[in-house]
Amino acid sequence: MKSNLYPKSPLLENYNFISPSPQFRKSVSAVIFSVLLFLMFYIILVVLAGGIMFLSVWAGISLITAKPSFITLAAGAGIIVFGLMLFIFLFKFIFSKNRNDNPLRIEVKESEHPELFAFIRNLNNDTKTKFPKKIFLSPEVNAMVFYNSSFWSLFFPVKKNLEIGLGLVNTLSISELKAALAHEFGHFSQRSMKIGSYIYTVNRVIYNLVYDYDNWDNALHGWAQTGGVFGFFAGITFWLVERVRGLLKIAYNLININYMKLSREMEYHADLMAVSVSGNKSFRDALRKLEFSAFSYNYTTTYLNSLASESKASSDIYSNHSYTTSFLAIQNKMTVKDGFPIITDKNLENSIVKSRVNIKDQWASHPTLKERENNISQVNIEAEVNERSAWEIFTDADSIKKDVTQNLYRVGFPDIEFTDLNQEEYQNFVQHEINKYKISEDYNGFYEGRYLSQLNIEALIALTTTQSFDEVYSMETVESIKRLESNKIDLEILKQIVLKQIPTKYFEFDNKKYKRKEANSLIISLKKEIEEEEVFVINADKNAFIYNYQRALHANKQKELEQLYYNYFNVTGIIKSIDKLNSNFENFTKKLYSQTRWTDDGIKQLAAELSSFEKQFKDFLKVQDIEKLLLNINSEENRELLKSYNSSVNYHSKISFFDEQAFLSISNLINITSQAIGAWYGSSLKKLTDFQLNLYTHREGNLKGDSIPQQL
Repeated sequence: MKSNLYPKSPLLENYNFISPSPQFRKSVSAVIFSVLLFLMFYIILVVLAGGIMFLSVWAGISLITAKPSFITLAAGAGIIVFGLMLFIFLFKFIFSKNRNDNPLRIEVKESEHPELFAFIRNLNNDTKTKFPKKIFLSPEVNAMVFYNSSFWSLFFPVKKNLEIGLGLVNTLSISELKAALAHEFGHFSQRSMKIGSYIYTVNRVIYNLVYDYDNWDNALHGWAQTGGVFGFFAGITFWLVERVRGLLKIAYNLININYMKLSREMEYHADLMAVSVSGNKSFRDALRKLEFSAFSYNYTTTYLNSLASESKASSDIYSNHSYTTSFLAIQNKMTVKDGFPIITDKNLENSIVKSRVNIKDQWASHPTLKERENNISQVNIEAEVNERSAWEIFTDADSIKKDVTQNLYRVGFPDIEFTDLNQEEYQNFVQHEINKYKISEDYNGFYEGRYLSQLNIEALIALTTTQSFDEVYSMETVESIKRLESNKIDLEILKQIVLKQIPTKYFEFDNKKYKRKEANSLIISLKKEIEEEEVFVINADKNAFIYNYQRALHANKQKELEQLYYNYFNVTGIIKSIDKLNSNFENFTKKLYSQTRWTDDGIKQLAAELSSFEKQFKDFLKVQDIEKLLLNINSEENRELLKSYNSSVNYHSKISFFDEQAFLSISNLINITSQAIGAWYGSSLKKLTDFQLNLYTHREGNLKGDSIPQQL
C-alpha cells in the first residue's frame, strides 16, 4: 500500500462511549417484546389454520366418498385445497429469499486494487469486524454493507458484502472516506450490535409474510382461473387470506415502530464507532458533504439524462459530478477548497426550512443530520487527518471511473449509440440550465418560492409610490413573505395531525409541547396570522408593481411591463390547474399500488377512474395554447408525443378494462406537460424580473446602492 495513505486511528484510554446506550438497550427490549407478541399471535393463527386444514381435508374427502360425481369431486377438491393453501400461506416465508441485486454494481478484486483492499483490512482491524465477502463499486453517493437474507439466516451466519459508491469517493478525502466506511462496519462491530442484524432479519421475514406476493399468490391466481365449483373456493381462500394479511399488517406495523426506534439507535452507535477511529472532524465533515454531494449527483444525472436524449454521453460522470458540486456550492455561497465544498454551520442553518411545528418522525430509520452531530458531540476525539483525495486508494482511478460510467449508460440506455460529450459542453449546458430561470439576487428572493398575488393591473397603474428599490425589495419584506409561505405549510401539517394522517399523539409548536386534540385551537390562531400576513404580502406585490410601473413609464415601456404581468398571471393559472390534475393523479397512483392484487370489481373501478381522469386531462389540453407548451419541451420525441396525443380523438384508457400500458402512457404525458408548464412559468417570471432590471441599465452603479430615484 502507498505509504501514509491510511490515517492512523487514535489510541483511546476509554471506549465506554461506544458501549450500547441505555436507550439502545431499551429499544432492543421493546422490539424483542413486540416480536414475542407477534410470535404468540402467529402461533394462534397457525393452530387455527391447522384446524381449518384438518376439517377441510375431512370435509372434502367425506363429500367425495358420500356421493361420487364430477361436481362433488370438484367441490371436495376445492375444499381440500382451500385448507391446504391457507395453512401453506403461513409458512411460505420459509422459502422466500431477499436478494439485494443491483445491475449497476461492479465487483472488484484485490489483484486489481490492492491499496483499496489493504485500506479496508486496516479499517476492519480497527473496528474489529470481518473482512467483506466481496467488494463492489457502484455509481452513486453511498456506502453500504449488504447481504442476501432469508428465514434460514436466523440460524446460519451470512457473509456480508461491501458496496462503495464512487460518488462518495469523488466527494471525500481519504480520512472522510475512512469515517464513512467505519460507520458501515460499526453496525457489526460488537456482539451487542449483532442483535440489530438478527432483528433486521426477523423483521424482513415478517415483512415477506405480510407484504410479499410470490409463487403462492401466483398459484392461487392460477387456481381461480380454472373457474367453476373448484375455482369458487379460490375466491374464498383469497378473501380469507386478505383478512389474515390485514391482521398481520397491524401487528407488523406495531413491531416496525419499535424497530425504527432501534434503527435510529443503531445509527447513533455506528456514528460513535466511526468517530472512535476517525475523529470528530473527519466524520462530521463526511456527514455534511454526503448530503450535498448526493444533491449535486442527482442534478448531474438529470443533466446527463437530458444530454443522453441528444445521443451525447460522458465518458466520466465523476468529472461532471465534481464540476456540478463546485458550481452548486458557489451558487449556494459555500467556500470551495480543492473542488470540495466546505459546509459551515451557517450554510446548514440557511438550508433548513424553519417550521414552527416539530414532530418526532417515528417511521424514520435514520436520525436527522442535526441529531447525529449532537450525538457525536458527546465526545471530542482528535485523529490523524489525510486530506488527499479518496481516489488515491484506487489503482488507475481513471480507468475505474470510465468502467462504472460505461456500465451506467449500458444499463440505462441499452440500445442507444452515443457520441462523446466533452467537459466544456457539459459545463456550458449546466450553466445554461441553472441560469435559465435564475432570478437576480438584487431582488433578495422576493419573487422566489411562491406565486405572486393576483393583481388588478388597471387599478394600480394610476397609483404612485415614494419607496426606493431597496425598500420595495428589503430583506424585512422578503422575510415576511417567507414566513407566510412557511406558516401555510405548518397549517397543512396541523390539519394532517388533526385528521390523523400524521400518526402522532404529541407535537411541538413554537417549542411548546401539545396534544393532538389541541391542534384545532392552533389552527384557528394560525389562520388569523396567515390572513394578516397575506394582506401584507398583497400590498408588497402591489408596491413592487407600482414601483416598476413608474420606472417603465419613465422609459416609455409601460405597455410591455403590463403584458409581461398578464402573461405571468395567465401561466400561473395554468400551472395551478396542472398542479390539481397532478395531485388527483398522484392519489390515483397511490390507490393503484396500495394493493398488489385486485378483485375483478376493483379492476373495473380502477379502469373507470383512469378513463375519467384521462378525459379531464384531454379537456385541460384542449383549452391550452399547445404551441406555447411545445416550445417549452426540449426533447423532439416528447414534443411529437404530446402533439400527436393532443390532435388525436383517441384515448389510451378503456372504461371496460384496466390497461397498465395506458396508465404508464398517461403518466408520461402528464409528466411531459407538467415539465413544459413549469418551464413556461419559469421563463415568464424570468422575463418579467429581467425586464424590470433592464429598465435601469442606462444608469450607473449597483441597484442596491439605490442609484434609482425614489419618484418621478
